[in-house]
Amino acid sequence: DRRENVADNIIPIIERGGVVVLDRYYFSTIAYQGARGLEIERIRSENEAFAPTPDLLLFLDVPVATGLDRISKNRRGVTAFETRGYLTRVREIFLDTVSSLEYAVVIDGTLPPDQVFEACLSAVRRKLSLFPHD
Repeated sequence: DRRENVADNIIPIIERGGVVVLDRYYFSTIAYQGARGLEIERIRSENEAFAPTPDLLLFLDVPVATGLDRISKNRRGVTAFETRGYLTRVREIFLDTVSSLEYAVVIDGTLPPDQVFEACLSAVRRKLSLFPHD
């Protein structure tokens, strides 16, 4: 599915000089499948064989307890992917993965929404200032 999305949607937009904004790219696959016991580096290399590397990756980080609390306030029940132990491992993998990426910015997702937005906007502006413009 991701390979098809990259080929049919992402690559053509990039080739036209467009901007692609994604929610959950292959880094989510690395974290969620890695937390299930699959080999993290294999997942990463298989995805990076066809998926373009982003110019910017924003990781909104919240402690697992905060995430579970938000889930319980916004809907009934949790899924099999939303247990404390599993999400703890997912978060660890995300943090470990993004810590080695020069294009990744970790944003404190426990801040008030307007501050999270400003932090995201600031990171995007910093990145955009690095690109030449007409």
